[in-house]
Amino acid sequence: MHIQQITPDDGLYPAMKDLRRKLFFGGRFLPDNFDEQEKYNTLLVAVEDDRVVGSAVLTQSGDGVLARQIGVLPEYRRRGFGRRLIDACADAVRALGYRDMHVFAYPDSVEFYKKCGFKGVGDWNNLTTPQPTLMMRKYF
Repeated sequence: MHIQQITPDDGLYPAMKDLRRKLFFGGRFLPDNFDEQEKYNTLLVAVEDDRVVGSAVLTQSGDGVLARQIGVLPEYRRRGFGRRLIDACADAVRALGYRDMHVFAYPDSVEFYKKCGFKGVGDWNNLTTPQPTLMMRKYF
């Protein structure tokens, strides 16, 4: 297994996009401008046997970096892929010159992020998601 950074022009991008559609968009169609917006993000994929099995997106916002849509296919969970994605995100964020990153964690992922060194830094909110999220931050 390896983690690599890709762009929307990369051959692995369609597989990443499909994985994210399944994990985060309920298999629905993505917005028309989805690919255009991606060129402003840092895209990371976890690859096992030439198959994209996980992904993460880093978005610079203001004076920080949001790590989002971090996910691994169900059949590959609990095998270290998620933690390796988080570590690769941290490396990419440091390379961009930042000293921390944040995520908005769903209730079922809070413990995972805590194990990866994130700490809660706010109250639960329900701004743009169907279930509450907790902002968590990891400092380097």
